[in-house]
Amino acid sequence: MRLYIVLVLLLVSGCRSRDRPFRTYAVYNAPLSGYRLIVFSSGEVRANEDLTGDAQGSAVLCPTSGSARALKVDFGSISSPIGHYEIAGGASGTFVWDDVRGRKELERVLVAAGYPIVAGDVTESIRVIGGAMEGPKATLVKGQTKSLDVMRVEFDTRATPPGFSSCIP
Repeated sequence: MRLYIVLVLLLVSGCRSRDRPFRTYAVYNAPLSGYRLIVFSSGEVRANEDLTGDAQGSAVLCPTSGSARALKVDFGSISSPIGHYEIAGGASGTFVWDDVRGRKELERVLVAAGYPIVAGDVTESIRVIGGAMEGPKATLVKGQTKSLDVMRVEFDTRATPPGFSSCIP
């Protein structure tokens, strides 16, 4: 009987959930818009949760055609809707990244960097970035995108946030 109680206690104590840190590195191609999107996010998914609202992330858009310039975007966290952008050799500033203004703000920054606005690519870029910021379960993988090609998705990686040097082939 004592052995049975000990085994039950061990099983119950082993079932407690723990917070799960994550680091995600993903690469997508937007052939119609002419950019490669590199996304990095890190954070922690709380115990008994599937997604997080507290992650940091960044993305770099690298031109694959045309005369557009590389664009780097940093997101402080999901809970803080202010992001920062920098266009290679050009402007930098802040933008609002939320459900209401995020699309228009991303389009404004894309135009400033010289990219054409292709509605499907913008929509999926927002989904890709937002998903990676919510954690591994929300990160889009092959078969979950329509206009973006999934090139690579890594979880629990040692990768670091991408910079403009990520655009050099």
